[in-house]
Amino acid sequence: MSETINFEQALLENLRQLPTEKQQEVLEFAQFLVQKAEQKKQLPNESYESNSLSTTEPALKLSFREIARLPIAERHKILAPYIAATAEDFLTYPELTEFSVLDGEESLINPATTRSHDAFLKGYAPEDEGLSDDY
Repeated sequence: MSETINFEQALLENLRQLPTEKQQEVLEFAQFLVQKAEQKKQLPNESYESNSLSTTEPALKLSFREIARLPIAERHKILAPYIAATAEDFLTYPELTEFSVLDGEESLINPATTRSHDAFLKGYAPEDEGLSDDY
C-alpha cells in the first residue's frame, strides 16, 4: 500500500512541474489507458460468448489465416468485437485517419505519377493535366 502512495506522490510531483498543456495531455493519455484496459477486459469475454455457439476455438487461439478459412458468419463472430474497438479508435483518435497519414507523406508524393482528385473522377492520366515530362 505504501508503494502505491509513493508512486502516486512521485507522479503528482512530476505532473505539477509540467505546463498546463502537458498536464492535459497526461490526463488524456491516462484516460486512454483506462479505456483500453476496459476494452481488453471486455474483448475476451465477448469473443468467448460469440464462439460458445460454434465449434471453433476462441479467437485468441486462431491465426488470421485460420480465421480467413472459416465461413464468413464464423469470421464475423470472431472479429466483431475487435472491429468495433478499432472503429471506436478511428472515431476517437484523429491521428488514425487516412488524412493524418497522408499529411505526413507529402514529401513522398511524386507529382508526375500522382493524379489529382479531379483526374481520378474524370479518369484521365497525369500527362493529360500537363504533368508529363514531354519536351
